[in-house]
Amino acid sequence: MLRKRKGEMKRIVCSLIFISLIFSMLVFSPKHVKSSDPWYDLNYKHRIKVTLKFKGNFYWTGNNPIKIELTGYNVPSFWQFVQSDARDIVVTDEDGDELSYWIEKWDYSGKDAVIWINFYYPGMLGIWSDSNIAYIYYGNDSATGSGWHTDPDGGGWFAGNGDGTFDFFDDFEGSDIDTGKWDKDCSDESSGGLTQEDGVVELIVYPIYPLGTTGHSGMDSKYYAGHEQFCWETRFKLIRDDYLYAYRNIINVLGDFDIDGDGDIDDNDEYGYRGKSSPIFGTLWYYWGDYTDKEIERNKWFKDIQFCDMVNNHNTFKWSVYKDVNGPLDFERTASIKNGNVDGKIRFFTGKSGTNLTLAGHLVVDYVFSYKPPSYPLDFIIFREENLVDLSVSTSSNPSNLIYNGGNVEFKATVSNNSEADTSNVTVKCYLPSNCEVQSISVSSGSYTYDSNTITWTIPTLSSNSNETLTVEEKATSPGDATFKATIENFDDHDTDTSNNSSSTTIPVYPAANVSASKEAPEEVIAGSTITYTINAYNSGPDPAENVRIMDDLPPETFGPIYGIYSEDGGQTWEYIPDGWTGNFTFPDPLPPGATFKVRIVRTVDPAVEEGKYITNYAEVTSTTKKSDGTSNYFQTPTVYTKVVTQALLEIEKTDSPDPVVAGETLTYTITITNNGPSYARNVTLTDNIPDEIENPQFRYRISSNGGNTWGD
Repeated sequence: MLRKRKGEMKRIVCSLIFISLIFSMLVFSPKHVKSSDPWYDLNYKHRIKVTLKFKGNFYWTGNNPIKIELTGYNVPSFWQFVQSDARDIVVTDEDGDELSYWIEKWDYSGKDAVIWINFYYPGMLGIWSDSNIAYIYYGNDSATGSGWHTDPDGGGWFAGNGDGTFDFFDDFEGSDIDTGKWDKDCSDESSGGLTQEDGVVELIVYPIYPLGTTGHSGMDSKYYAGHEQFCWETRFKLIRDDYLYAYRNIINVLGDFDIDGDGDIDDNDEYGYRGKSSPIFGTLWYYWGDYTDKEIERNKWFKDIQFCDMVNNHNTFKWSVYKDVNGPLDFERTASIKNGNVDGKIRFFTGKSGTNLTLAGHLVVDYVFSYKPPSYPLDFIIFREENLVDLSVSTSSNPSNLIYNGGNVEFKATVSNNSEADTSNVTVKCYLPSNCEVQSISVSSGSYTYDSNTITWTIPTLSSNSNETLTVEEKATSPGDATFKATIENFDDHDTDTSNNSSSTTIPVYPAANVSASKEAPEEVIAGSTITYTINAYNSGPDPAENVRIMDDLPPETFGPIYGIYSEDGGQTWEYIPDGWTGNFTFPDPLPPGATFKVRIVRTVDPAVEEGKYITNYAEVTSTTKKSDGTSNYFQTPTVYTKVVTQALLEIEKTDSPDPVVAGETLTYTITITNNGPSYARNVTLTDNIPDEIENPQFRYRISSNGGNTWGD
């Protein structure tokens, strides 16, 4: 039976108004500490971490569906990897347990979706909190999807589980109306009735003859919405476009609620669409107890969102209308709830008045759902896109086997993204060896800070299948193992294998020394006298020099017994070199850095060396301790030059024999010249005036270098 109403209506609906769910702001992940939450399934390569923050604590129990909007702005990567029909979407809580969800809107090409996530806590098991977290997984090519939702205008998507998400839900998939959810109310099946196919339910009333007859098609939910929010999407269609079947006074009731609490559902309670009585081409208007003067377009989908608010004594009933499903809010109306009673069913109804000749109603419903909103408005949502990635870090050194103290070493840390997705905000900590000193730091991407032997390296974006490198040039400062360690500490994704997120390289640092030497010699030396050489061995460090050895092949112009002395305290005390100088000497103790060892060698200069000749000589020093660059320790002193001067002391003695001599006998004179050195006397000229009394003198000389013991010609 068609109820009389002051206003009649058509159509519409859904999208939610979220009166207590108004977003005050959207925040896009400003920072992130590497997720330790379990990954639901490694076949899903990506996820969105959704953090909800409300304006007050409340008790989460039972169903708690929350509306989430995903766009190309707040989750840009989501649209790059999700399947075009949403078949690969799965939602879980923080522990990896699945949550029911339903996708109300899915515009893949426009990168716009509305997904409802139900934070369900059975029985009395709930939480007292002002926040919650969910993960939306996607990026699984083998996923089959669940809960297909047909788009009445073509196509559709895998929407999930609406029954598990809302207190009451129907999207009219299949061919039969769910009589467990709805009661049918049709005046005459032959004049229209209810049909369900292609993801919608259609309430149809055809023109009925004769004049004065009435007809209607309706369906009432067996579920009482009560103080809840409920949403539907409907449209009013013309059966035919010619004027003979134009519509006037066609009532399309979209709900029956006793808002004024008088026990009756009448014009003061009901709302919907109606066609004005004139002109003949009636215009469809939205009403609730009275006209709202809001014109409705025919053959177009509309959303209605209704909200009964009893929170904080704010006793209101509010409804919102969107003339375009994906468009802006068209208008809202609010009424006071009398006696605190809004108990009622969700009702879809269309009919014709018997006072009209050829009128028809055709109401199409795509979906409807109802739920209890949160106790407090949503303050903000944080979206963080995370990828299933495999990051790794490796370290190396150059040289790779060893270095010597004071030498340079190059350490490298290479961070690799071994996956098909980019990752961001990668933080790597590099811990430098304590026995090295930083010379330079460079990175192939990002930036770094350095403090207390620790480098913090930040890479804003690490592209898929790529790597970046940090290079540290260091100088060894003490012997021992030098260990360079790199650890991936933070990033905006989930790592499938954390065993390769840390790496270290150890290189031994061996002692090093740098020995040098100088040689001291007199500027002049007298041939035949002794010459003293002093050799100074110096170690400039950084470590003691082991087995310091002095080598000196003394000049051939020197001869005779050799002795040498050495000092390990810079010349303050001296000791004899055992067995004299044999051409080389190894100091018994290591030569400390900054210290000088000395050797003195004494030898006789050959007296035969000619005046003005220079005696040249140099010394060499070695050590078994390597230099800082790893080369052998060897040093040759500059050559020293010593000029030879000569010095001789001649004595002459003349004797005669026999003495006396008989006239006519032979008289022999012996002249002895002696050189008391120390040098050879060269170009010695002997002058002797023979007496006149000597006739026919004959001269003969012999040379004796041993005082006359032997003579030579």
